[in-house]
Amino acid sequence: MKKIIFGLLCTFTTSTLSFAQKHEIGIYAGVSNLVGDIGKTNYLLSDFSTFSDIYGPPVNLGGFYKMNFNPYQGLRFNLSYSNVKFQDHLAKEEYRRIRNNSGNNTVLSLESVFEYQFLPVNNEQKSPMLSPYIFGGIGAMLYSSVNTTLDFSDYQLVDATGTFMPPAIEDYPEGQRAVANKLTMSIPFGIGLKYKFNYNWALFGEVTFRPTFTDNIDYSNMKESQVRVLYDKEAVKAIRGGNTVLSEEEINAIIKPYVESKRVGNLNSNDWVNTVTVGISYSFGRPPCYCD
Repeated sequence: MKKIIFGLLCTFTTSTLSFAQKHEIGIYAGVSNLVGDIGKTNYLLSDFSTFSDIYGPPVNLGGFYKMNFNPYQGLRFNLSYSNVKFQDHLAKEEYRRIRNNSGNNTVLSLESVFEYQFLPVNNEQKSPMLSPYIFGGIGAMLYSSVNTTLDFSDYQLVDATGTFMPPAIEDYPEGQRAVANKLTMSIPFGIGLKYKFNYNWALFGEVTFRPTFTDNIDYSNMKESQVRVLYDKEAVKAIRGGNTVLSEEEINAIIKPYVESKRVGNLNSNDWVNTVTVGISYSFGRPPCYCD
């Protein structure tokens, strides 16, 4: 009786779990593309003429671990690095070419995606198998943001009566820029093609689209919180008397025109970080079932 029960358990385990190799690790590389308010609006990289310019190649490099539930389905965890570029002179829109803004950003992504294969390619394959697949999930994205300091120490911001005198935008000092990291979320999804061979090895290629929850990967949508104002507080106190310095409203009256002068594009449209990659993976961990 014990052998019968044990045999049934083995059969159930084999049919539900062991047909699929449980674990898979891999690495991949490819190109990245930003869809934002600066540069080209193509969803995938289509121009390699500036691949090695001052902003570096638009690469995507990463690795993953995947847990396969069965021959078709698995949960994948990706960790990747992207260098995204945005250059107005490559855009087809004339107003962007005239504006001629450009730059780059570095993006680190950590993603959890559900993957569905259309063929049982997660099995240990003695004969090669080719399968298309789709995937989707959620991700966290760390990117570079720019904080700006405006130094008005040599400017008179109040008159002799203590009345605030907001400076004209053309009189603003050159901003002192400092890079900081910002965190946002993304919704990665895409399609791929996987070729399994030699039992455990696979080659794959995929296209990934990542709509994000930020509009500032290309630095086009500056926020008031990214700007700090320095000024001579003692000079203001001497005129106004006591410990009276510039109010929060007066500081904001300085920051707001500067921020508005730096914003470009559609402020209601968030950025996308998309990639085309190829890679190699190795599957392992098929649990054995020892039945008499």
